[in-house]
Amino acid sequence: MIASLNQSLVQFFNLDWDLYKSKLDEVNLHKEQVAYNIVSVSTYSGHLENYHSGIWGFLLDPTAAHQKGNLFLTLFVDYLCNNNIFPSENKEDFYKATVYREKGRIDVLIVNEGSKNCIIVENKINNAVDQQKQLERYKDYAEKKGWKILAILYVTATGGSLTTVENSIVHPIAASNNTTSDMLNG
Repeated sequence: MIASLNQSLVQFFNLDWDLYKSKLDEVNLHKEQVAYNIVSVSTYSGHLENYHSGIWGFLLDPTAAHQKGNLFLTLFVDYLCNNNIFPSENKEDFYKATVYREKGRIDVLIVNEGSKNCIIVENKINNAVDQQKQLERYKDYAEKKGWKILAILYVTATGGSLTTVENSIVHPIAASNNTTSDMLNG
């Protein structure tokens, strides 16, 4: 019995602890990556719509301080095209787009001034319903600027549709619902 215990202790102390620590670090990193999503990075809560719009606007803006240029915007546009939100032939327009926050009371507005195409991102992370004539107001704003709206995205935590407006350019999108088509995984 004592010999068996001694042998077990010797085996235990002879384990490759550097390899174990490395593997443990990999597991912890993977756990962080899986747990990361745009809602979870908020130190506030999922109910602060403007805070989340600010994060999205910051990440999508090629001129923002993140110094990644249009990397995030390109990934986002590719995600939209891969999920059939708007036609791929328009995607290069948005690789060189301008991103606005709260322009015309729109949460995030992505515009290519050359093609006059735009995408509206409506943040409904807090599950708020549309304000009265909200989409009509957005349409009027875009028309006054001479822009064509290619998509209006309703971003919610789980991708549920929160608008009563039936329109082919209105698309519910999940921020993170653990599917291949949510913004995190898609």
